[in-house]
Amino acid sequence: MLIMDEATSALDSETEKSIQNSNDALKGQYTILLVAHRFSTIKNDDQIVFMRKGKIDSIGTFKALLKQRKDFKRMVELQGI
Repeated sequence: MLIMDEATSALDSETEKSIQNSNDALKGQYTILLVAHRFSTIKNDDQIVFMRKGKIDSIGTFKALLKQRKDFKRMVELQGI
């Protein structure tokens, strides 16, 4: 199991992309728990746990949450994703 808490929050885009590629390469080999506020970091992940005020609000794929949750979609749009 690999746990990463805000691993890309202070990185430039090129380094963030490199970490995303590494995470993608590890899919299926490890369970990866990734805490992130940048939606670009999590857009390719299998499942996203969307939290509001410290509680689980929704769980789904990036595409599913975009369709189901207006607040999730708005936050993604604000980040230019």
